Amino acid sequence: MHPTHNRILYVDDHEDSRWMMKALLEMWNYEVALAGAADDGLHLAQSEHFDLYFLDAHLPDESGFELCKRICGVPGHAPVVFISTAPYEADKQRGLQAGAIAYLTKPLDFDELEVTLTRLITQAMGRGLENTWCAPPSNGESVSLSLPGRLEEAPAKLNHKPHLNYGSRNTPS
Repeated sequence: MHPTHNRILYVDDHEDSRWMMKALLEMWNYEVALAGAADDGLHLAQSEHFDLYFLDAHLPDESGFELCKRICGVPGHAPVVFISTAPYEADKQRGLQAGAIAYLTKPLDFDELEVTLTRLITQAMGRGLENTWCAPPSNGESVSLSLPGRLEEAPAKLNHKPHLNYGSRNTPS
């Protein structure tokens, strides 16, 4: 019997980004579902169980912010995190106000992403916080997420890091 993998839904209209993220997350033993549009992402969020949602802020059929609000309306939803190329403070605030717990900008620091994933999923599953993630601030201030204070407190999922080489076609030895 194989252990259960945590499930992540990644919604991004950029096909290369979706497949790169899927490959990376699967190397870290996550099960990943992909959607290229808000409607597809919402359908998956309503019909399947996920432990975490990653959303792009700008999607072709609806903004990621609206999708976030709709996902947060799904009973028992998991935490929502934006991963976007838009580094603007206004977009970050819109994401948090829509109910996301974090807004990460591309290019991503893969080590930081891995630690963040481990912390969020561990905290959500260990404390039953699935229904408490989307609570937009009423005063427009930033929301800070309470996570373990030291990296050592996040369980180590991997004893290795992926080797991603963007500069050449040579694979690491």
